Amino acid sequence: MRRNCKIWLAALGLGAFLCLSSVAQTTNSPVQRGPASTKELVAQYLAARNAKDLPRLKSLLHPKSLECITAENKDFYDDRTTLLLNEDRVPTNYELKITPIRGTDALPWKGYFEFPVRPSHQIEIKYSIGEDNGMIVFAAVHESGRWYEVDPCATRETLKKYREGEAARRAQAEKAKARHQGTIALRTPGADTGTKIPDGEGKV
Repeated sequence: MRRNCKIWLAALGLGAFLCLSSVAQTTNSPVQRGPASTKELVAQYLAARNAKDLPRLKSLLHPKSLECITAENKDFYDDRTTLLLNEDRVPTNYELKITPIRGTDALPWKGYFEFPVRPSHQIEIKYSIGEDNGMIVFAAVHESGRWYEVDPCATRETLKKYREGEAARRAQAEKAKARHQGTIALRTPGADTGTKIPDGEGKV
């Protein structure tokens, strides 16, 4: 089980749903009305999340959150979608906590993520699968007669750090690939000596 705590900025998960705009819109998803309450938002979110229904998840996001995605940062949000697709299903016996965010409360991750719309509530979903525990935390706001999930936008500093880390991950992956190919070559008869392998030998 992946132990992801999806906090407001959703650096470990849900903020990744911002990349839903990059998902093909040909995916069929039944049209549903917007959530009329925070509990309905949670119910629709979990149903879409468990079904890996990306267009539906996108419909729950505030339009300003979707506007965070640009050609410059699309790769960052695409990676977040990949995380989503590997998440565990949330069971029905989860614990829900909804906390108002006062106007004087400071929002987290200043300098790294910025909320395009000030959220009014924090939603926490705690659940267990076997001996493992998971938690999803995101922000929400009521606007135009319905509830939205509000995801923050990544700042230039965050994107810079992401790409620096991406380069390091890519280099590490290339080294691992080279080591793996080297190991295969060493295990292949005649691979390093140039010796011709007679027909029928060295085959599985």
